[in-house]
Amino acid sequence: MLQSAPVVLGEGPRACGKTWTGGYAARSAALIDAQEAAALTSAMARHLLLEGLKPKLVDEYRLAPGLWNPIRRAADELAQPGQFILTGSKHS
Repeated sequence: MLQSAPVVLGEGPRACGKTWTGGYAARSAALIDAQEAAALTSAMARHLLLEGLKPKLVDEYRLAPGLWNPIRRAADELAQPGQFILTGSKHS
C-alpha cells in the first residue's frame, strides 16, 4: 500500500500489533500518547512532528486531532506515495 498511497492507516484494538507493524516499514516515528497530545496544540509542534524520514509512523494519531490537516497537507504537497503510516486504536 505504501507504494501507491501517500498515507496508510492501520486501525484495530489495543495491543494487536499496529505500532510494531507500522514501525517495521517506517523510517522515522512519532509515538503519540495522552501527555504529548496536549502539547501538540501549537502549529510549531505539529510542524516538527511531521518532519523526518519518510515513511513516518504517527502512532495513535487520533489522540492529537489537530494532526490530520497538517498530515493531509504534507501528503498533498509532496504528492508522492509512502509518506505517512498512521495507526489508531478502535474505540467502542
